Amino acid sequence: MRIAVYIATTAGPVRVERIVGENIPQSNVFVGRDYTPLLPISKAYDNFVAPGGPVSRAFGPFKEPSFRLDISEPIDTGNSWELGVFVAHGIAKAGKLAKAGELAE
Repeated sequence: MRIAVYIATTAGPVRVERIVGENIPQSNVFVGRDYTPLLPISKAYDNFVAPGGPVSRAFGPFKEPSFRLDISEPIDTGNSWELGVFVAHGIAKAGKLAKAGELAE
């Protein structure tokens, strides 16, 4: 069973499309498979998933020190993303996160 996670924002729903562990210095958020990190949310996300942060405390330790988070639409400000991203990390750790293009059950 695959589960899709949507983040509720004032601009509409944003789907978490992929979470990948990476061996790089900082975790970043991207729109789709773009190569430019989404600012300023990437810095907040890095703190959110870093050792001692909520994601690491709940689901860690992780093999890789950082993550790449791909979302369907940009998120510019606010903290509305935190609950959805937290849930998505738990679902991804269980291997059940529906990726971009996959149907969710």
